[in-house]
Amino acid sequence: ILLGSYSRNNTVDRDMIGGMLTAIKGFVEDAISKGNETEELEMIQYGNHKILIQNFYNYYVAVVINGTISANMRSKLSDQILEFANQELSKISQAEMNNKSTYISEKLEDWFK
Repeated sequence: ILLGSYSRNNTVDRDMIGGMLTAIKGFVEDAISKGNETEELEMIQYGNHKILIQNFYNYYVAVVINGTISANMRSKLSDQILEFANQELSKISQAEMNNKSTYISEKLEDWFK
């Protein structure tokens, strides 16, 4: 289930992208698991695009980047995603909101413009 999204460009159906990413992530993680040890998929590369995945307990955040990304830039982006999750996503899990998807999408846009 796609909980929220933000894109600088109009993209195809965001729910479809979220579902496909979840399927790919699940397939890869199942395929490379070793018994009780599981590894989480952290990045997918497709042409010039890189999809960075930050895994959390109940959800994951994916960021698509066009071009190259240094280890330092990747670390900073990972820190920003973690800060976003701590500050914004922790609020919605405790709050009763009618439209969590809209809230998350607006906050993603605020943080990642």
